Amino acid sequence: MTRVLHVFGRLNRGGAESRTMDIYRNIDRTRVQFDFVVHTYDTCDYEEEAKALGANIFRLPRFTGSNFFTYRKAWRTFLEQCGSYNAVHIHVTNFAFAFTPLLKNIPIRIAHARSAWDFSGAKRVLVRIMRSGILKHCTHYLAVSKKAADFVFGKYISNVIVVPNAIDARAFAYDPELRRRMRGELELGDSYVVGHVGRMSVEKNHAFLFETAKALQRKHPETVLLLVGDGPLRGALERQAVEMGLRVKFLGLREDVPALMQAMDVFVLPSFFEGMPGVAIEAQAAGLPCIISDRVTNECELIPPLVTFLPIESSGANLDKWAGAIAKASELKRENTYEVIKSAGFDAKTQALWYSDFYSNTCVRTHEK
Repeated sequence: MTRVLHVFGRLNRGGAESRTMDIYRNIDRTRVQFDFVVHTYDTCDYEEEAKALGANIFRLPRFTGSNFFTYRKAWRTFLEQCGSYNAVHIHVTNFAFAFTPLLKNIPIRIAHARSAWDFSGAKRVLVRIMRSGILKHCTHYLAVSKKAADFVFGKYISNVIVVPNAIDARAFAYDPELRRRMRGELELGDSYVVGHVGRMSVEKNHAFLFETAKALQRKHPETVLLLVGDGPLRGALERQAVEMGLRVKFLGLREDVPALMQAMDVFVLPSFFEGMPGVAIEAQAAGLPCIISDRVTNECELIPPLVTFLPIESSGANLDKWAGAIAKASELKRENTYEVIKSAGFDAKTQALWYSDFYSNTCVRTHEK
């Protein structure tokens, strides 16, 4: 059996964690098993499920920079006690330089690029320095998109494998009966529902989303904004929604995102940056028209008739353009898009087969050397 150690900050319902759990649920666990390192002593959302699937959860202190030496000591102790692994799969690239030199006894060391924020100035230089250890100490490089690969590894690294951010596509397939039931449970009536799923933090650009919703509601008062997710900005956003007089439902963290997407009429993603937004793939899998920031990679466009990219400058004319595009989306006929998503390689069941072969065959080849 191939044993793979995944390294995360937390094992909560973030994009990278959710996509990894989609693979874990579908992978052949007689061939490949996962364990997880998390940098928190809190219980994480996916812990119990991961344990039920056969994983061990190991906890290390959060890296702060000032605790560099104690952090390295914690890794050394863990590696001495945890036994051997065939591969380590690193999903946290910002501080990987602090522990990758310690992983030399694990033959396969995979770095996975998931973000694509184009920093500038001194911060860009600092990020590049911090990530330089990845190139020196890892053996394989994966990325959720070409844009994420360029950002994390640099534009001149040629041996990066771009792996689609796969989802459980069948769970999101359009279901008219489920849509009717969910809209009833959420008391949406005949409202035009603009949906967004994402962490309530700066990069998701909720401020622009609210401005757009305000412009839309002036012409279409039946509009309701449906927000799924939580984060540090939630309290401020709830207050802002009241001040702006917006019709908003804050649903918090939910386990039934596929069902909630059935209740939506259009999906909006005005992010400042994304590596490869799994939620955009989920929305297309649900047959939803998607209005997306042009700063997001166009690699997430799987069904062109459903996707519109627009700039996110906060001018009145641009807000009207977003509001118009969101309103126009109501003209599209909702359809089951499962086969399209599957054939594009974004279905977790299909991708789990790829990962089974990748982990197993890569480890075999390395052992033979």
